[in-house]
Amino acid sequence: MTPRERASTKPRWAKRASRAAALSRLTLGFLLALAPRAWAADDSEDEEYSELEQYTLERELDHLTEVGVRPVVDEAPEGKTIESIEVVVLDVFDEQDPVPLFVNQLHVRTRERVIRRELLLQQGGRFRGDLARESERNLRAARQLSLVLLVPLVGSTPDKVRLLVIARDVWSLRLNWDARFQAGKLERLLIQPSEQNLFGTHLTLSGLFALQLDRYVAGAAYINPRVVGTGLQSSAYANLIFNRDTGRTEGSYGGMSFGQPLYSSQDEWSFGVTLAWRSEVVRRYVGGVLATYPTSVGRIPYEYHAERVAGDYRLRRSFGRLNKLDLSIGAEATRRVFAVRGVAPAAAEEFTARAVPRGDTRASPFVQLEAYSTRYHRSLEIETLGLQEDLRLGHQVALKLYPAAEALGSSRDLLGSFAALGYSLPLGDGLIRLLGSSLTELAGERSDAEVTAQLRVVSPRFGAGRLHYDALVGNRYRNYLNDRYGLGGETRPRGYPSFAFIGKDRVASSVEYRSTAVRLWGAELGAVAFYDAASAFNGYQRFALNHSVGAGVRGLLPMFDRAVFRVDWGFPIASRQYTTLPGNFVFTFAQAFDLPQLTVPDVSTGFSLLEP
Repeated sequence: MTPRERASTKPRWAKRASRAAALSRLTLGFLLALAPRAWAADDSEDEEYSELEQYTLERELDHLTEVGVRPVVDEAPEGKTIESIEVVVLDVFDEQDPVPLFVNQLHVRTRERVIRRELLLQQGGRFRGDLARESERNLRAARQLSLVLLVPLVGSTPDKVRLLVIARDVWSLRLNWDARFQAGKLERLLIQPSEQNLFGTHLTLSGLFALQLDRYVAGAAYINPRVVGTGLQSSAYANLIFNRDTGRTEGSYGGMSFGQPLYSSQDEWSFGVTLAWRSEVVRRYVGGVLATYPTSVGRIPYEYHAERVAGDYRLRRSFGRLNKLDLSIGAEATRRVFAVRGVAPAAAEEFTARAVPRGDTRASPFVQLEAYSTRYHRSLEIETLGLQEDLRLGHQVALKLYPAAEALGSSRDLLGSFAALGYSLPLGDGLIRLLGSSLTELAGERSDAEVTAQLRVVSPRFGAGRLHYDALVGNRYRNYLNDRYGLGGETRPRGYPSFAFIGKDRVASSVEYRSTAVRLWGAELGAVAFYDAASAFNGYQRFALNHSVGAGVRGLLPMFDRAVFRVDWGFPIASRQYTTLPGNFVFTFAQAFDLPQLTVPDVSTGFSLLEP
């Protein structure tokens, strides 16, 4: 059997006030019905390698053959004793990349012990396919790695197995960057010089410079995923915001976090503390031009001052293995203040009432329940290119309750709740995912409430790629805090200026055909054709969709990242306000819409390490 034949062997082991209350009761009932039961092994499925992964595996098996080791993939490793674990950390660049190989000498590869500490399998223990797959998922979640493969090989005796772990570093000493071009203008440029794998330990130190239409930002960040090799995790960041015209400081943002997350499905306890702040002048630009707001005394610039401070502490206990039930308790506090300055009082009053978010202070204890399956669907080219992806299957359920009282410093007496239901199932090698959520803060005439539904359908591969359909509907039917969404530009509908549509409610629907990736000089490249229909508005009586069509390119440089970059050229259609030609050109990173995820909101939601 040739090395290619051995490498292509496929191991089996690798295979939303009454409506909100009703949903909360349903969610709680579902949670109780999903009480944890005894662990059982998750469904095994055949391994499918991408072209890049297949090439890498073949090369490593050939290398083992050259040194006198007989590398035969074990088709039935379950339960066998692991006699050895061999970790191979690959250089960033190889002979397929258009980069001289000596450049690898400028990069410190991930240390072998960093890889081993993430493995849930140990030498001398029994091989379990579910733990092997979870180990792969954990390693792939590290931004310092791109390709990760765990391959069981036949051992020295029939009851033994050898584990081959292959990991490919990404270039760590780098100038991370992001750019957003729209309508011939540079709307955003982000430059982040960083070392994100210091001495091969996965510790990140970085600086930040960001340029936007109204500001530039400078700062630094630190991220340590494993403090002195323990299960503790820490991060900190701080940035100053300067006015682009005057050069004066007009704000800052930053934060810190410390805790111990759940690293695996076997972990039972976790805790975390988070603190964050943000002070800035918020301006709305449409098509690269500062928008204005009409008032009874004339139009005023669409800008206001905003300050937010938030912090929380949480303790989590996790139960079960295949079906998980997590109970969290904790406390959280947030304060937000908004002000309109430099305009006539009458204009400021109108603008504040209609367009500016309302200030609020809340301090609350909370209790939270989450239930979810640990089953995953492994596929290719759904969100990235040329690399395997692990997508959660089965149920996801969440319920969070939190009170607040004016007597204890909050600005409202309220009872808050968040409830969500979701389910994901495979569609061949594609996926169907449906999520629904409700966020309610009951406070009499000062209540807030919103329901959201999301759907993603990813077809099996046919022809030269896949068909993606994504839909989102949101109704903020109580809006005391006067919050708004902005759509257009790099978000849907593509082809329109950034933040062309703004409102408390939103609808978005997209169809994309994404081609299969083609390898070219070490890069993965694919094409996209799309149709978007979306809008943000104030009340469904004003609902009107805005349509666009277009095409684009997706690319991945696996030696630098697992996330794609994209170039989209969108054209408004059937629009009275915006012309079809020449359309709108966008260059940025990540897909135009994310795969829906069930995330329980907390007071730190909306704070970002990188978002300037």
